Amino acid sequence: MNSIKNKAVRVRVTVGKQSGYVRDDKMNNDLEGTYGATGRSVVHKKLFKTSKLFKEVQSAYTTLYNHYKDNSLPWEPGARVIPSIRVLDFANEISQLKMKAESKLEAFISNYSNEVQHDLTESKGMMKQDDYPSPDELRHKFHVTARFMPISDADDFRVVEGLDESDVDNLVQEAREEIKAQQVEAAKEAWGKLYKVVSHMKDRVSSYGTQEKDRLHKSLITNIDDTITVLRKLNDVIGDNALSDVMDELERDVTGNADIDKLKAFKATRTDTINKVDEIMSKMKFFGGNQ
Repeated sequence: MNSIKNKAVRVRVTVGKQSGYVRDDKMNNDLEGTYGATGRSVVHKKLFKTSKLFKEVQSAYTTLYNHYKDNSLPWEPGARVIPSIRVLDFANEISQLKMKAESKLEAFISNYSNEVQHDLTESKGMMKQDDYPSPDELRHKFHVTARFMPISDADDFRVVEGLDESDVDNLVQEAREEIKAQQVEAAKEAWGKLYKVVSHMKDRVSSYGTQEKDRLHKSLITNIDDTITVLRKLNDVIGDNALSDVMDELERDVTGNADIDKLKAFKATRTDTINKVDEIMSKMKFFGGNQ
């Protein structure tokens, strides 16, 4: 069996953003003066509330962070894990998303004077010039860093000099138990990712026809397939055979046969699909998929 350090890499992606909120000193001072609660009032104002460009900037950086979370599994505080074979592709994906986000930021900054003036006018006196960060401050707030690190193996302790053999054995055992616990936590998130998209499909198919303007979109099926594609790669890290079996079953009995037009047209087709999905979801719950 391959060591975990040969199959996986730790990754830490840090995404900084400017929330758009700034402290409202006047309101805080008024509240503290009225109630005498010095230091307890924290009221904020929102900058660029109606700015389309600013929302695009925030959305781009959020998309990058979500890609990081969606394509990795938890490992330890501050770091997640991806399969070793995914490192180059993953790094390239993050780089591409970073460039898109920075492009959105620079588009916003190139029109910054107009954006600030428009926001001041819209705020009707609530905002003041000093509330707005400089372009360089914005660039500092919006940032992305990605760091890849190896995973230590329990047997690494055997090369440490100066330790008694019994101490080494204890350290190795503790490390193995810790790695196993980390794999268990990673598996829980993997099951959760799959359960989320499957349960969403079931809910939408179950409720179809009960409300006016009900819709069934093909994305209900493709979202499950896309999630399975990602999880098959991540499963190289956790080696969960039950997860692999359930994904096989979903592809064979649900998404592989699903026809969105038939689901819309025939109640019997929807009922058969729901029954099969229920059967699979019961297995997922057994393995903690609903946590």
